[in-house]
Amino acid sequence: MPPGDLRLRSTVNASALCEAVSFLRSAPGAARFLIVLNFVGEGRVLDLSRVAASAEVAVATSTTRTGWVNLASLSLDGNEGLVLRL
Repeated sequence: MPPGDLRLRSTVNASALCEAVSFLRSAPGAARFLIVLNFVGEGRVLDLSRVAASAEVAVATSTTRTGWVNLASLSLDGNEGLVLRL
């Protein structure tokens, strides 16, 4: 995929309502970022290990979320959003 392109991956429930979305952002000569958004009030655990093993929290909707996260079992709180540096 050419740099700067957008890749979307979504997690849906049985009724096909979007619960969580993740997508990659990149540009030539810049860091790659994974954006993860949980659109429901309940927590979710996502397996995003196809992207990378771990990532650093760059921006979070929670002020307590910092450091590195395991992408094989990424826990998101209800209505949480993350920007992760790969």
